[in-house]
Amino acid sequence: MLVDNLRKNLEVAANSGVASNLEGIDAVVRLGYLGKHSPESIVKSFGIMDPWDPLTDRAVGSYNAATDELATVYRRLMDPSSRLDTATTVAHELRHRAFRLISELPELNNLMPSDLRTKWKDGYGKFNDGNYRDNIDASPEHAMIYSVQEPDLDNSRRSRFLKHPKLGGRKAQYWADLYNEVNNTVKEYIKEKLNKPTTGELPGGELSTPKDQNRNFRLEPWVEEYYTAWDVLKSTGTLRSIKNLGRAVSNYRWYAVGTAGDMKAIYDPAKKVTDLMSKGHFKDISKGIETLLNNRYKWQYQPPRMLHGVRLSGSYATQEMWNEAVDNVEKYFDQVTQDIGSDWSTLDVRYYDGTFVRSLAPLVKKPKPAVVPVEPVTDPEKPTEPPVPRPKSGSMSFKQFAQQTINKSTGKPYWEDIIKSTSKETMETWLMVVSSKTWVANLKIDPATKKHMDTLIVAWPALVPEVRSTVADVFLSQVMLVKF
Repeated sequence: MLVDNLRKNLEVAANSGVASNLEGIDAVVRLGYLGKHSPESIVKSFGIMDPWDPLTDRAVGSYNAATDELATVYRRLMDPSSRLDTATTVAHELRHRAFRLISELPELNNLMPSDLRTKWKDGYGKFNDGNYRDNIDASPEHAMIYSVQEPDLDNSRRSRFLKHPKLGGRKAQYWADLYNEVNNTVKEYIKEKLNKPTTGELPGGELSTPKDQNRNFRLEPWVEEYYTAWDVLKSTGTLRSIKNLGRAVSNYRWYAVGTAGDMKAIYDPAKKVTDLMSKGHFKDISKGIETLLNNRYKWQYQPPRMLHGVRLSGSYATQEMWNEAVDNVEKYFDQVTQDIGSDWSTLDVRYYDGTFVRSLAPLVKKPKPAVVPVEPVTDPEKPTEPPVPRPKSGSMSFKQFAQQTINKSTGKPYWEDIIKSTSKETMETWLMVVSSKTWVANLKIDPATKKHMDTLIVAWPALVPEVRSTVADVFLSQVMLVKF
């Protein structure tokens, strides 16, 4: 992370209306950066929220306290126009890290404002007793953070973060004042306990250089290519099914906690599937899902046991909720399998070879073959069939052949059948039908160009319906028919 860029971009964000005029590297952000014992506990990593992560539907950043990792979505990392948004996202997640640290350090937690230590004691950090566990978004912690970051929180779309019933309808100013008290306390803590200055730039990190002005982060070319390929899946049923599968497995894991059955035997395989998804290791998911489904009968309901209003044990789900969670795992797994087949290695970062992106890029730039003059040819064995086109000389593209060959049953060109295919199998069938008719014109596919058709077949399920015609045009224009 370019620390100097972060500081400068937060200043620009505060002065341009992207964030409130309170935004910047304050003591809370500084604590989130430094950790408990500077510099050893600086956050472990800052990376990408994977496109299949269920959180990416509703968040642009995350902080995982268990792994001590920050992340933001791919487009914010790589889009230069998003650098101010990226900076405010980083600051937001560092504040979450700071509140977690505050809740874990008694010597600091005991110095917090009285409201945080009484009425909001479970409203930040670890969220221990469950008061906000099911709605951490609308918690005192988020209310305080957004009161600093949002220019007009009471009237903005993020005002929902103030509307948790337990927050009592308090306005943004209350939370801003409370945050300011926290910040002042943290400032003194850093100065006295960590022996660090509380003004100036954050320690460590590179200084920005002219070449960095329009770039947020650097990724290896193949990683950029992998995520660019995932962007093709955007808004498709396949990606929605993958995200839904992630949610279903997360619910399965959550409901496994507190079971009267063998919790470890139920929880651990679900965690393994989640880990596989987070790493992009899709090829191994199938076996993991099979284990989850086989373990459904190991789960047993356990009534909650409470002490002074604090939940000590018990299941977080009824039997009905558990059954639904397992059914959803199976349903969404089946949906993805229907889309991409039983071999998920095409989605796996370990097996990604860039075929689609590397094939598409040069083809888009390559001039398409000109439409060639043709003459109609009729199949002597089937004289009632519509004629097919044959070039008067030379070769022709598969695309032109499909556009000029009529499907007798519909009266429309086979090209319409190809581009309207809703599945890989259907599209492949229409390509075979058209290929079988090329022999009538004494034509065959040039073997050197067949790879473009094969690539299109593999990529088809990942394409948004609106772009399928364009992509088919690009690929099938390069598939050439030559004479026998």
